[in-house]
Amino acid sequence: MDDENIPSRLKALREARGWSQYKLAEHIGCNQSTVHRIENGDRIPRGALKKMILLVIDSSTAGKPAGENERPAMAV
Repeated sequence: MDDENIPSRLKALREARGWSQYKLAEHIGCNQSTVHRIENGDRIPRGALKKMILLVIDSSTAGKPAGENERPAMAV
């Protein structure tokens, strides 16, 4: 996925799930202000954060959305 697609895809996914920016931040392992900056295109996610975002996005497009209490494991 191109970096320029991440903000719109992430926001659409979050809204479709009815999640706040805080809840999405919990799922991808960052804080709410980071989610806000990514959705607005002010920050391009890299490294582990980008991988977590792609896991959340990919889980929704595969028809297997992450459950309410699920959070993908973060690689260290």
